Amino acid sequence: MLLVECVKKLQPKLVVIVEEELVRIRKGASPSQASFVEFFFEALHHFIMVFESLASCFSGGKNRACLRLVQKDMVGPKIQDFVGQYGADTLEASAPKVLEGFMSCELSACNIAQARMLVGLFSRSFGVAHEKGRLQLCWKSRPLISVSVWSPVRKERRLGMDALISAIAGDLVSRFISFVAQSCCSHTQDDDDNRRRLERVLLRMHTVVEEAEGRCITNRGMLLQLKMLAEGMYVGDYMLDKFKIQVVEEDRVEGEVSHPNRSPAKSTFNAAKRLRFASVTSKDILVPFGFGTSSAVNLKNILESLEAKIEDMREFVMLLGSCPRLSRQPYSTYLFMDKCMFGRHTEKEQVVNFLLCNDTHDFPGLGILPIIGPHRVGKKTLVQHACKDERVYNCFSHVLLLKEGDLKNKNRELASNLKGASVKCLFIIEFSRGVDEASWTDFKSYLQTVAGAGSKIILIGRTQELAKFGTALPIWLKSLSQEEYWYFFKALAFGSMYPDEHPRLASLGMQIATELKGSFLGANILGEILRANPNTQFWRNILSSIRELVQKHSSSFGVHPEDLLERNSPVDFPKVAFVGDQGQGCMVYDIREAGPGQAEQLPSSQEVLMGGQIPVEEKFDVLLWKSRIPPYCSYIATYEKQKPQRISKKRKDVAAVLIYTAWNLWKERNKRVFWQQSAQPQQIVHMIKEETRNREMAHNR
Repeated sequence: MLLVECVKKLQPKLVVIVEEELVRIRKGASPSQASFVEFFFEALHHFIMVFESLASCFSGGKNRACLRLVQKDMVGPKIQDFVGQYGADTLEASAPKVLEGFMSCELSACNIAQARMLVGLFSRSFGVAHEKGRLQLCWKSRPLISVSVWSPVRKERRLGMDALISAIAGDLVSRFISFVAQSCCSHTQDDDDNRRRLERVLLRMHTVVEEAEGRCITNRGMLLQLKMLAEGMYVGDYMLDKFKIQVVEEDRVEGEVSHPNRSPAKSTFNAAKRLRFASVTSKDILVPFGFGTSSAVNLKNILESLEAKIEDMREFVMLLGSCPRLSRQPYSTYLFMDKCMFGRHTEKEQVVNFLLCNDTHDFPGLGILPIIGPHRVGKKTLVQHACKDERVYNCFSHVLLLKEGDLKNKNRELASNLKGASVKCLFIIEFSRGVDEASWTDFKSYLQTVAGAGSKIILIGRTQELAKFGTALPIWLKSLSQEEYWYFFKALAFGSMYPDEHPRLASLGMQIATELKGSFLGANILGEILRANPNTQFWRNILSSIRELVQKHSSSFGVHPEDLLERNSPVDFPKVAFVGDQGQGCMVYDIREAGPGQAEQLPSSQEVLMGGQIPVEEKFDVLLWKSRIPPYCSYIATYEKQKPQRISKKRKDVAAVLIYTAWNLWKERNKRVFWQQSAQPQQIVHMIKEETRNREMAHNR
C-alpha cells in the first residue's frame, strides 16, 4: 500500500502494471481456500510453462549458460517464495483492490492486433489474450504475464476524458509495439538479405577461381591474389554453411521444445513429467562448434570483407584474360575431390614456374627450391603434380628422387653415368630430419660437375633451416585452415549429395571435421566411410567415437591424437572398431609408407573401423589409405590389441585387507584414541601387515 500512496503523490496521468499470472485455481475460488495439493500442482503447471518458454528463447549454443543462470537465480527463488506463501493474504490481493482510486483503461483493437503480430515473430507456442481490460502473454494458452493500463479517478472529470486517455494509452502502446515489431522484422530481413548477398558473392568468387585455375599464370603477384581469393571463398562458404545449419537447428529445437501437437490441458501427472525433462531438452541441441549469438554480426562482417575483396579483383580479372589457357583443364572439381590435389594450385604454379625458368645466364649454378612443411601435408604430392604437368613433362631428361641418406655414396654411381652427357636433370631430395651441411655441400659440388645446364634441385623437408640452402624463395606449406578443411571434408563426406538437403548430416559433419584437426588421412578415411553410410545415427556414432578418442588423449597427455601421430607416437584407441561390438582397445603406431607389394592382402582401415574384418592376431598391419593421385602412396600402420587389464588376486586380497583393517580400526577404537599421537603410522602399518599375513595363511590352508 505504501507503493500505491507514493504513486498517487506523483499524480501520473497513466500507470502501466505488468503482473505475473501465477495461480489460476478455479472460477470464483480463492487461492488461500484451495487445498495445498491443488495449489501446488497449479503452481507447478505454471512454472512448467515458464521453463518451456524460456527454453525456446534461449536455444542458441552459447545461451545455455544464460538459461541455467536465469533458472537458478531468478526462477528458482521465485518458486520457493511463492510456494511458501500458501495461505497468505498477499495472494488475495488483486489489481482493483490495490489500485483504489484508479480505473482501468481499455486497449484498442489495433493494440491487440499489433501485439499478436509481434508475438508471432517468435515461437509458435506464444500467444496473446485480451481479458477484462488486460493484455496477456500466453504460452500454449496458459497466461504468463498480463499488462494493464490505469488512470487516476478524479471527482471532476470532463466529458470525453476517458476516451482521450484511452486513445493516448493506445497510441503509446501501439507505437512501442510497432517499434519492436519493426526492429525484429528488419533484423530477420537483414539476415536473409545478407545470406543471399553472400551466396551471390561466393558464386562470383568461385567463377573467378575456377577460371584462373584453368589459365597459365606466371605473375607472382597474380598468384598471391588468386590464393587470397580462394581463401576468402573458403571462409565465406564455411560461414554460409554454419549460418544455414544454425537456422535449421534452431527451428528443430524450437519445435521440440514447444511441442505444438501437445494439448495445453494436461493432467498434473504429465505436467510433473514435463518439468522433470524441461532441463534435459537443451542437452540434445546440436549446434555447430563455436557458433553463438554473434553469428549475424560475423556473417555481416565477412560479407563486407568478401565484397571488398571481389571489388579489388577487377584488375586481376582483366589481366587473367591475357593469360593463355592450359591445354588440359584440371579435373579438380567438387565431385572428384578425392582424385585431385586440393588447395595447392598457387604453390603448384610456383613450382612449375621455377622449373620452367631458364636462368642459366644469370645464375650458372644449379637452381634450388626448398619446399618446407609439416609431416604428411602434401609436399611430395605437390612436386609430383608439378612434374606431371604437360609444360614440365619433357623439360628434363632425368628426374631423380633421393633420400638424405643417399647424399654420401649410394646414388653417386647413378649420377656418374650422366657425366659427359650434359643432360638436364631434376633432383628431388627429401630430408626427414635435419640437414647434414657437410654432406649437402659435398653432394651439391658433385652435382654441379655432373649435371648439365638448366638442371634443378628441389629440397623437401620439415625444418626451417632448409630455406637457407635455396637459390629461390622457399615455398611454405601449411596445414589447411578450418574453413579450407571443411570445404575439403564436405566434398569427401557428401560426394554427389547436396549438403543443404541434409542439414542434420551437415551439422554432424562440421563437428567431425572440427575434431579431426585438419588431418588429411582422417578426412580421406572417414570421408569414404561417411559417404557410404548417409545415416544420421551412423554419423552421430562416428562423432561420439572420435570425441571419446580426442577427450581421452587431451585429458591424459594434453595433446590431440593427430599430434601424437605426427611425432610417430602410439595412439590408444578405446576400441578397435568405431561401429559394432568390438569393445577391445588397441594401440596404433608406426604410420609409414608401404613398400612395393607391402600393402597387398592387408585389411583396410575402413574394414577395421566398421568391425567387418579384424584379424585374430594380437598385432597386425592395416592399410590406412591408398592415394588416388600421384605419387599414389599407400600408408600402413601397426595395430596392437590391448589385453584387458586384470588385477591379480594377490592385489585384490591386499586391497580388501587394507579396507577391512582400516574399517575395524575405526570401529574398535574411539576417534580420539585413534588419532592420538600414541597411534603412530608405524603401528598402523604393522597391524595391517599382521592382518595380511594371517589372511594369506588362511587362504593357503
